[in-house]
Formats: sequence, C-alpha cells, structure tokens
Amino acid sequence: MFKSYRYLVLGAATILVFSASLCTSGTASANAVVQVGNSSVFAATDENNASLNFYYEPIGSPNWSTAEQVAGPGNASSDAAVAQVGNSAVIAVQGANGLDYYWQAIGSPTWSPAQQVARVDVTQGDPAIAQVGQSTVIAAQTPSGQINFYYQGIGSSTWSQAQQVTGSASGSPTGTYGDPSITQVGNATVIAATGPGGTLWMFWQQIGTAKWHAEQVGNGNLIYTKPSVAQVGQQTVIAVGVDSALDTFTQTIGLTAWTPYQVATSEDGFHDPSITQVGNSEVIAAYSDELNSQGQSVTALWSYVEPQAGNPAIPYQVSAYAPLWTHGDPTIADVNGGAVIGVPLTSGTGLFYWESGWNWHPETVG
Repeated sequence: MFKSYRYLVLGAATILVFSASLCTSGTASANAVVQVGNSSVFAATDENNASLNFYYEPIGSPNWSTAEQVAGPGNASSDAAVAQVGNSAVIAVQGANGLDYYWQAIGSPTWSPAQQVARVDVTQGDPAIAQVGQSTVIAAQTPSGQINFYYQGIGSSTWSQAQQVTGSASGSPTGTYGDPSITQVGNATVIAATGPGGTLWMFWQQIGTAKWHAEQVGNGNLIYTKPSVAQVGQQTVIAVGVDSALDTFTQTIGLTAWTPYQVATSEDGFHDPSITQVGNSEVIAAYSDELNSQGQSVTALWSYVEPQAGNPAIPYQVSAYAPLWTHGDPTIADVNGGAVIGVPLTSGTGLFYWESGWNWHPETVG
C-alpha cells in the first residue's frame, strides 16, 4: 500500500519580510512541497536544532502526518529541497559534512542514511533538486559564487563529480551567481540563476551530454530576486521579482528569443517567486510587500494564474497582509491536478494552502 504524501505551506504570519530592493538573493527557500505518489509531501529544516523534518498527507485527507526526522540535530544547515524521483521521495540539504542527499521509497517508513554529494565547504546556500531523464540532479552555489551540478542515475548510489555550470564552463561571465532553480525542459536540464552585474541567466545541458550552455535572459544593473524555472506547455518560463515588479521571461523550446511579461507590481517588491504548470495554466506564487497606513512593511501571499500564454495573469490573494517575522518563501506545485502552496517555518513545521476554484484554504503542517 502506498504511503500518501501531501504538501505544506508556510503561513503568512511566519515569514521574514525582504523586499526585492533588499535582496538580490534574499531569504530564499528550496522546494518545500511536491506530490510524491498519492500524497503531498513537505520538507522543513528546524533552525532551532539544525534537524530536518518530513511530513506527508494523502490526497483528499485533511490530516498531515507527524514529523519524520530525516536528519538529526546538527545535520541540516540550509532549507531542504524535496522531489519525486522514480519511485522515491528525495531530499537535498546542506549538512554538517557537506551537501547531503536522502531518499525514501514510496510506501516505506524508513529514510536512507545521508549520501554525501559534495564534501563540506564545496557548496553553500539552498540546493535545488529534480528528476531529469533517468537521473536525480542537484544544483548548488559554491562559496566562490559559481554553480555546481551533480547527478546520480536512478538505482545507483554513486554521485558524479561536480560539473561547474557558470563561467568558462558555459561561456557566461565570471562573477557571483545566486542560488539556482533546476528542472527538466524538453530533453535538457535547465538551471536559472541571477548573475554578476544584476543579470538573469538560464543554463542548459542536453540529456546525455556534458556541455553546458549559457543564455542571458534579463538585462544587467537590475535587482532580481531568486528566479524559479519550469516547463509550461512547450515553453521554458522563468519567474522572478525585478525591483517592484513580478516578471516572467518565456522562451519556446528550440528557439532563442525570450519574451518578457510583467505579471504584477507591488510598492515594495516581491519575495522569491515559485512557478509551475497546473492544467493548461501557468501559475505563480509570491509574497507581495506593501507599506500599510502606519508606514509598516506588511506582506501577503498571492497567486497569479495565466490561463494561456499572452493573456493577462489573474491575481488571487492567498493570505491577508500582515507583519511577518519568520522566514521562508513559497513553493507552488501541482498535486493531483490542483495547485498547492507550501512555505517552511523555522521551527521545522509549516503551513499549507490548497485551492478550489482558486479560493485558497490554509492547513497547518506539524
């Protein structure tokens, strides 16, 4: 019998406010929520003791599981990224001994011991994880501000050596790059990240090859948040906060031109957004920052739905505006044909939102 997992979302009342004007990388979160088998699953780092928790909720159930401790105290020093790869839930997180990887077969209550992907001080920040082809792939920032890529074939226990993605490896400029977002688009691994001089970049590698290619997506001398990349239909779409706007950049698979689009504007900017495809629509989740009548910075969680490319995005408010004092950025995912949003709390718990007709409903995780 399959163990059923369902997503988590961070509550609006628990997230630290960072406007786009304050963070080029900001307080970023890895992917906290995803569908695995017949469940929503959520991964969150407890910053009080540096442990890693995992939760699941069968699709259609209102009840989240109790916490499964994936990594014990002192073994999780970043936000965790979770995905389904093959028939397993997989997690990447920075640990005490370097970049660590954990897996759990669907239906099993047991998590693997940590597999070391990279030794300590080789990577930093929040890693990104996905399935591409028949491999688990991880991208992470290095202390020198480059991006490294690692892969492991499904069924293997051996991780590749690091592939440098940025700089001379792909022909992109030398300098500092931000935390990456990674996914499969068509027959390629695709990574999006901010770059030196206030630029936005997309890197791609054809499955089965070793060569990385770089494309500058956004102009220089701008203030970008961490981007999120997804395949939507036959297009690569990158969502990113730019100064006081939430923008997307779209490129048809096989072509080279990028099309910019302003999704929304906000007085004080947006937190690092998350993008996915739900049905035939492109859907984005992002925290929008405003100043209230008392001059206080307040934040609300919004979703933006673009039913077809070229049509205006429709905004749907997920949470009320409120001062926020913890941290965590939203992850949006497709679970069983519907959109869910999860944001991790610093306590290793979170809040989860699910929509019905784009009316959003909150749940507590943990």
